[in-house]
Amino acid sequence: MTNNILIENQYKRSSLFEKENVNYLVRILKRFNTVPKINNINIITSTSEPTVFKIVPNKSIIIGSSFLDKPILALVYLRYGIEWQLWYKALNAEKKDVGLCDIAALEVIRIFYNLLPKDDKEKLENLDYVLIDLIKNDIDLNVESSLINEEIQSFHGLKNANTEIKESWKPIIENLAKPTEYMLMSGGDLRLNIDEIHLLNKYGCRPFPRPDAFTFASSTASSVSNFAFDKTDKVRSILIRNSLKNGFENTTIEFSELLKNNLRHIFKLNEECEIIFSPSGTDSSLQIAALTQIISDKEITHILVASDETGSGVAAALKGCHFENTTALNYPIKKDTKIEGFREVDLIQIPFRDQNGALKTAVQLDQEVLDAVINTKNQGRHIVLHTMDQSKLGYQSPSDEFIKKLNSLKNLSIQIIVDGSQLRLDPKDIQNYLNKGYIVTITGSKFFTGPPYCGALILPKSVNKLIHSVKNTLPKGLTQYYNRSDWPTSWFCSNELSDGYNYGSYMRWNAAVVEVDRYYKTPILYRNMGIEMFCNFVNDSIKEATFL
Repeated sequence: MTNNILIENQYKRSSLFEKENVNYLVRILKRFNTVPKINNINIITSTSEPTVFKIVPNKSIIIGSSFLDKPILALVYLRYGIEWQLWYKALNAEKKDVGLCDIAALEVIRIFYNLLPKDDKEKLENLDYVLIDLIKNDIDLNVESSLINEEIQSFHGLKNANTEIKESWKPIIENLAKPTEYMLMSGGDLRLNIDEIHLLNKYGCRPFPRPDAFTFASSTASSVSNFAFDKTDKVRSILIRNSLKNGFENTTIEFSELLKNNLRHIFKLNEECEIIFSPSGTDSSLQIAALTQIISDKEITHILVASDETGSGVAAALKGCHFENTTALNYPIKKDTKIEGFREVDLIQIPFRDQNGALKTAVQLDQEVLDAVINTKNQGRHIVLHTMDQSKLGYQSPSDEFIKKLNSLKNLSIQIIVDGSQLRLDPKDIQNYLNKGYIVTITGSKFFTGPPYCGALILPKSVNKLIHSVKNTLPKGLTQYYNRSDWPTSWFCSNELSDGYNYGSYMRWNAAVVEVDRYYKTPILYRNMGIEMFCNFVNDSIKEATFL
């Protein structure tokens, strides 16, 4: 085709580079960073056919120059075309099943459109284009109608050999025909939702890279990095291909186990230590509360150390109560009400600070915890002691000396939990805790800057063995929170949980593992040097800021 040029050359003399349009174009180009990267697919603009949009399977996407006068329109069409090519490549030998590409690309572009800022949607409001009409008029994108949609097929000119959707496609489309940024904010509660203006969640983070913001490993949440996002986006492509080849269920189970094995390798954990992923650190607390109820027949008391520096929903979760108004599986519930199947427990909260806001001494904290343990022991109750190793502000309690004293107490029914959610721990610290029989909670979204939220429990061999032998089932209300696949397959207790897979949790952990792996592959000398230099810089900056 004559008068065709690569898209990167098209904008060189465009009026879009005039001063008043630059900010808008930059914003669109930033969003283009979330589009999958595919090898050997050229994006070509046509000046001879300014209204053309054509997909040449496995080769190129041709887009008319008129689209480029409306960058957001071009973005939507190119996002569709690239997604179509991604699924076409995944078909391997089954190239006749192009209907799957149509279906999946339509589903992805619908979600992609919904994630656009409100201003960008308004720019598309009065445009008359096939894709835009399908989306904005809420035309049913069910798979049967997509298979026979001639307008969609005209983009690539291929005839679909199947007139009915294959049963094996359905779970693949349902779970993987979604933009990576959407997957990173799915499978969690309302805290992951973003506003339609700035595309930020309640913590000021996005489910796609935000390079214009400085996110220095927040103690709460960070936006995903470019590197981790690209790696996770690549994994989605691999999962699509493997699901079509080997089956969705086998591929998903292998992916989940791969993530767990990667964590075991990074932290040098014993294979008999069990890892359970959760949608957030607070969900991990709910898992602990549930496991405690099936392990012990005694009345239970949770002693929560550093209650003023844990997640805001942890106390409710430990009491077996809903901590948000929706669950990770998107069930609407009422915050602070009891979850079905949980029996009543006591909760003793021991904050780091006194009523005046002053930090308590280590001796004071140790004594408060000891008093709580002894009083609870004398009541004949089972104790779940939640200790803290590195709080949001960097504190630890109780002390190692206190733990040694605990070991001298007789007839003590206790399980110790280490809140390592900030994950400012070395592998040897985690190994040491597990060797002592402690359960460790971690997240990948704090120090290691994985996307929010990704929590996990690490259970030592002794606890794993105990739960494996239990013939009680988890509280019934957890069917609204977790799938059976979230828990070890060998455990009887989780047999009655929901079917399905939490891909949002998996993908967030994939991004987090990428960051953790990068960190530990950096020589320790450079790690320590970098952290020290950064801390010194921050300290000097504060001293030089006269307004502080």
